[in-house]
Amino acid sequence: MRDLHAIQRDLLIILGEGERLCTDSLKRSMDEYHSVSLPNKKFRYHIDQLIEIGYVKSEQDESGERTDSTIVITEKGSRVVRKHNEWRRTLRDSQNR
Repeated sequence: MRDLHAIQRDLLIILGEGERLCTDSLKRSMDEYHSVSLPNKKFRYHIDQLIEIGYVKSEQDESGERTDSTIVITEKGSRVVRKHNEWRRTLRDSQNR
């Protein structure tokens, strides 16, 4: 996960919770978390990068409109989130000793 931007990491963590989110809901979650509205172009760029890497996939709605697509984490993306969470747990445990 160290090659990802913080925004991409946050997107993966949100999606790693197991939810299937439409792009609008995912963007709202990011905006709320960061207390600032991420520009649509920047948000789309980071989603596209995660799709290209294979960490998430986009499922279009029935109208075929990509703007209303659902973003789903892939198994590859889930492995990256699990590895990140394990690293954080190990770090936290070592600091508590």
